[in-house]
Amino acid sequence: MRIIGSIPHARFKITVFKTSTRFPLQLEDRDLVQTYRLRQGNGIEGFADVMTWLTDERLNKATAIFDQMRQQMTDHEEDDKLRKSEINDLPDLI
Repeated sequence: MRIIGSIPHARFKITVFKTSTRFPLQLEDRDLVQTYRLRQGNGIEGFADVMTWLTDERLNKATAIFDQMRQQMTDHEEDDKLRKSEINDLPDLI
């Protein structure tokens, strides 16, 4: 797999890769990543086709998914803090 290009974006780092049969498209938002594996053929033959595939609508959906992922991470961290505080609230046993 090799990098064939990147697509500028204000929020995401967008990288396009090439394998023998696919064009993996990776979107990074800080510590989160989404990858779309586009098969070669059916209108996807190169970097320009991947750029065309990546519409504003798809970017908006990816943004919503990143927001959901980040919320899940936040919820999980809060659950962990609550569990730790419950464990620390147990009385000391001799």
